[in-house]
Amino acid sequence: MRWPSFINQRVRFPDHHAWFVLFSSLDIILTHSILFHFADFGGREVNTIADWVIRRFDIWGAIGLNSSA
Repeated sequence: MRWPSFINQRVRFPDHHAWFVLFSSLDIILTHSILFHFADFGGREVNTIADWVIRRFDIWGAIGLNSSA
């Protein structure tokens, strides 16, 4: 089986991609922690779209929203 040519291409900015994945993961982890573990302190999502997605689909919605952006 022969792979399409775009699969063999290298990532243009590998360091930037690693930082992007790290910060995206931290965003999800911190948002989840603030909303579900520290809700008693008044933590809430101020982004209307993100708030709706998180309320509707829980943590998996946050992961999907963060991955799609």
